[in-house]
Order: sequence, then C-alpha cells, then structure tokens
Amino acid sequence: MLVRNSSNTTLKSVSGLPSELANQDASWTEYKYRGGSEIFGEAEPADYVYQVRKGAVRTHQLLSDGRRQIGAFHLPGDVFGVESGDLHRFMAEAVIHTTV
Repeated sequence: MLVRNSSNTTLKSVSGLPSELANQDASWTEYKYRGGSEIFGEAEPADYVYQVRKGAVRTHQLLSDGRRQIGAFHLPGDVFGVESGDLHRFMAEAVIHTTV
C-alpha cells in the first residue's frame, strides 16, 4: 500500500491501519512487485510511505566493496519508507512476489 499526502483527495476506509493514519487526507494505491524488483532506490525522494500487504520486502544499502548491508525485512502489515529527511537512506526490493 502506497500512501501520499494530498489536500484534495478523499480517503477510502482502509482496515488494519491506526485511526490517526486512516483519518489523514491521503490517497491509497496498491502495487505488485515480482521477487527481486526494486520498490525504491537509495537517495531517491522519500515522497511515499508503504505498507506490505502480501509478500516480503528487504531494505538495504550497497557498500563500496559490493556487499549488501541489510536494514530490515518487512512482512505483511509492516510499514516502511518512513524517513527523517527528504531522501531514502536504503533501497527497498521485493524478496518474493509482493503487494504494497
């Protein structure tokens, strides 16, 4: 599930979300990703917040020596993509077929 703030969009009711979030003026869209597909890249604008509906997501950074530093694994119900700045610090990719 993808969430983006919007001042002129009506929010449909979404089950399983905290009431504070569900009552925000936002739009909700579902996207499907195949395993290994990138959801967002490191240093891309952090304009959206995501929730895993089905599947699994891995957030990680690529190190200068080519290794991957895992940030977290996100499973159904988990929210990810929340950043303290304007850009993503990690990249996110679907581990298996995933709906967000």
